[in-house]
Amino acid sequence: MKLMNLVGSLLCLLIMCPIVGAQSASVSGAIRGTIIDPSGAVLPRVTVTAVDPQTGLHRTAVSDANG
Repeated sequence: MKLMNLVGSLLCLLIMCPIVGAQSASVSGAIRGTIIDPSGAVLPRVTVTAVDPQTGLHRTAVSDANG
């Protein structure tokens, strides 16, 4: 009986490990583009903030001097 409990516990552990690992996966990406004003002129040194509404995570970046 103890052997069956041990085998059952090990099987549960082997099945659950990939599930736990999948939940801890991170997602990353990049946003690229040019920031322009209504006349089409490039705006240098603009602060841009991206927000994930589900997590509330904020990432802020300043564009380079060339726009």
